[in-house]
Amino acid sequence: KLGDDDHHLFPQILPGGEHVLFIAAKSTSIGADLVGRAELLSLVTKERKELGLGECEDVRYVNSGHVLYTRGNEVFATGWDTERLEVTGKGKRKRVLAGVKQTDYWRSRLAVSEEGTLIYEAGVNAGGDRSLVWVEATEEGNVEVERFTKRSGDWGGFALSPDEKKVAIQEDGDLYIIDQVREGFDQF
Repeated sequence: KLGDDDHHLFPQILPGGEHVLFIAAKSTSIGADLVGRAELLSLVTKERKELGLGECEDVRYVNSGHVLYTRGNEVFATGWDTERLEVTGKGKRKRVLAGVKQTDYWRSRLAVSEEGTLIYEAGVNAGGDRSLVWVEATEEGNVEVERFTKRSGDWGGFALSPDEKKVAIQEDGDLYIIDQVREGFDQF
């Protein structure tokens, strides 16, 4: 139920199937911009709790025991206690990316595989060609970036396959599959 909220966005069922991570958004006054916050809903008790991340537009749980969340085009990470279902190390967050494209409705154009591989669309929210890149954090704290494919385009949303070798993209209302191995670009 919305309650005082205007929207509930981007639900993600957490491992175990009893809780949903999502963004609750509401405007501060009539005609004002929406303000979002990350919340957790128990599907068993129907209780909701705010995660204490402050304002954010998108939130994702990743199997490494972290939660990723966005503010504008920046992506932050914080620890996640899978037993207590809460953020760990309050106030200890790390910016892991900047320049991640968002949709008009706050959804960050990024995907994380079960193994923790992150792929995202870089850029500002203006039209034009975009590229998909792999990002890897090294043990030294540096970030390595490698293109997923040589191809670029005016793409909409995308999703990474479980084997991390293909990406489904949206372009002009059609779906396409990019195969990284053979550089294929096939209409779905």
